[in-house]
Amino acid sequence: MAWTNWRKIAVGNEWFDEEFDHDGPACYELGIGRPRGRKVERVYVGETDNEQRRVKLYAQGHGHIEKEIRRELRSGYVLYYRGQAKSSKGAAKKMQDRLLEKCDYPWNGPKKPGRKAVRESVKRAAQTKRTHLEVKFIPSGILK
Repeated sequence: MAWTNWRKIAVGNEWFDEEFDHDGPACYELGIGRPRGRKVERVYVGETDNEQRRVKLYAQGHGHIEKEIRRELRSGYVLYYRGQAKSSKGAAKKMQDRLLEKCDYPWNGPKKPGRKAVRESVKRAAQTKRTHLEVKFIPSGILK
């Protein structure tokens, strides 16, 4: 199953939730964009056991990311949604977890690094220490 196209779900105080006919599990992304722009920036990934019900909750101003949604709508952005139907909530959760490992979604909070990312950051820190040892400091008060 593939992603749906991006669907406009909110502009200002107006919500468009009537187009969501999938009544089952899904992994979804929320994105924001300018009213006349074509680019949608992905800001949140989630999973649900019922896509239709979840979108309606957002439209009614409920949910744990309500503050973020309202802030962007007040700033003139448009809220977009796209989803991918899944066979079960477990399958939707697995997809969400894979996406969270690969991509940064600002509304989901900081990305949790996997083992590879942790190893790379430790390696970078070790290289940075070596670089700091090679730096020559100029005493304060000397201008060149």
